[in-house]
Amino acid sequence: MAHDNSEICVQMGEDSWGHQMMSPMLSRVNMAAPWSLCSFRLSLGFFASGRGDCLLNEPSVSLAESVPLAGTTYDRDIQCRLSFGPGFRARPGLDPCPVLWCLARHQGEWQHVSKQLPAADGTPCGGAAVCLRGKCTANWKQLTPVNGSWGSWGPWRSCSRSCGGGVQYSRRRCDNPTPTNFGHFCLGTWERFQSCNLESCPDDNGGSFRQQQCEARNGPSPEGTLQEWEPYYHGIRWPDLCKLNCLLKGTDLVTIFSVKVRDGTRCYPHSDAVCVRSQCVRTGCDGLIGSRKRYSRCGVCGGSDADCERVINHFRGKAENYTEVLVIPRGAANLKVQQLPRRGHPRLSAYLAVRREDGSYAVNGEGRITVFPSLIQAGGVALQYTGWGPRRDKLEALTHRPLTHALNLQIYHPRGRGVVRLAYSYYRQRAKPTGAPGPDPGPNPTPVPSTNPALVPGIGPTPAAIPLPTPIPALDPTLVSNPSPSQDQGGFSSPDPTLVPTPVPTPIATLAPTAVPSRVPSLGSSPEHTSPLPPTPTPSGALATTLVCWRAGPWQLCSISCGVGWVARRVDCVDGAGEPAQGCRPEQQPLAMALCVRGACQEKGRLRSKVKLTPYRPITHSRSKG
Repeated sequence: MAHDNSEICVQMGEDSWGHQMMSPMLSRVNMAAPWSLCSFRLSLGFFASGRGDCLLNEPSVSLAESVPLAGTTYDRDIQCRLSFGPGFRARPGLDPCPVLWCLARHQGEWQHVSKQLPAADGTPCGGAAVCLRGKCTANWKQLTPVNGSWGSWGPWRSCSRSCGGGVQYSRRRCDNPTPTNFGHFCLGTWERFQSCNLESCPDDNGGSFRQQQCEARNGPSPEGTLQEWEPYYHGIRWPDLCKLNCLLKGTDLVTIFSVKVRDGTRCYPHSDAVCVRSQCVRTGCDGLIGSRKRYSRCGVCGGSDADCERVINHFRGKAENYTEVLVIPRGAANLKVQQLPRRGHPRLSAYLAVRREDGSYAVNGEGRITVFPSLIQAGGVALQYTGWGPRRDKLEALTHRPLTHALNLQIYHPRGRGVVRLAYSYYRQRAKPTGAPGPDPGPNPTPVPSTNPALVPGIGPTPAAIPLPTPIPALDPTLVSNPSPSQDQGGFSSPDPTLVPTPVPTPIATLAPTAVPSRVPSLGSSPEHTSPLPPTPTPSGALATTLVCWRAGPWQLCSISCGVGWVARRVDCVDGAGEPAQGCRPEQQPLAMALCVRGACQEKGRLRSKVKLTPYRPITHSRSKG
């Protein structure tokens, strides 16, 4: 059990009442409230974990009859010797029940000491009376037990969030009446909670509540550079999702800043579970704790699957450069797209691409290919992309909400015209007959009080933490070029031997030297972001009045003459005069290495065996396991 002034109690935000059992210095115990709120919550967590189930067996006899009280076995003198050592005995003439005083003769003088604690229950206090809960009680075995009963629920406390969905609490006490004379304590919960302030935050800039809590830890490092933090989810166990796990941008350092996030924080991105008292609690699609509402297959909150229809189709045709497959309409839900290999050609020869309504690409745009799994925001939903591989190229919606904007599904074939196959599916609402009423939006959701995360309706088995690896950083805009039809993308089968390789390497995937493949992407940015960030003033104490920025040199030649290789360039941090400087932000550093693809390799009149594409992985320190 942690002390009331320990870090875990401070992080839990439970102030000590003073004079409790786990106070840092125990001078006396407030018998009206012997345990602090922190000790109370830690004990509840212990029992909720199942480690105290052995105490659930019901005794055959009452406590008063099962074992003698401690004071009947250890009288007041023995209690003094156990507390202060040999030679001590109880001070005569005083009632030991409220406070037990002890004395001993030391170097010719009497010492009077006390721990300001009452004598143990059962300690004789005169005649047949014994001490019981700090009072001298006669005929205690004949006392009538009084079972406790709950009092009224108190008022709802303030909401944990002003917008975006928070949690508020109401408490009650077992004081109507209070259990006495070995009566039973109240059964049930002393605290209930409900959702509050569900309206969206107007100025969140796309950032999550957890992201705001990590960014609150931003600040200068001991070296004077700015440290920026972002949420970290990869490999986190389900019981630990409600801890504030943050990753230092540009590094592999993961830190647990707090044992609990603020109530109302999502357990992981786009989940229907929020953190309440350090536990993940399910919510409905309307954001209410305890709500049974779920998204239908076509993305209608509380809707029926019978009102949905599935659109599933296959595409097979010739593609050249970027070829449009279809426009996924606004309102489509549960999108799935997968590129299929051609018969006799197990390796994929093209790349899935998704373009937004504003013309920007969410996946594999402008000749830049993402090879690592990534989380992408497009059309108002989260899309999980597997990353391109010779035998994998799949995209599917991670959230069940419908698209708020249409998406243009394309196929990118950089080596001239080629046959491409892919399958896609999504759900949409069935067309209603003319004049039929639309779905009733229903009244505004009303919070439903909940008392225990384990009793909230709709909670099923708790899944493991969702690993969300880092997306590949985008290519520097200075490298953007249209791939030549003569370039072979990773040594695919059946290339045209008549094509002449060009001497200009074309990067098809880019990886920053500080990239960590298992990092979680920031949800507010896209892995296809190509605009370099503007230089910012350095932190105080490091060139406070000088602007510094990254300067990238020219790209060197490709490391190979055919197949897949590497290009590199020099990247330096300079000031406004072009002189070497310090203070550039690591996350803004331009790419220093990139993949390059030359033409197909020829060997004795035929193509060389397929080139294995191995992405660059930087040497980094192991992540902290704390």
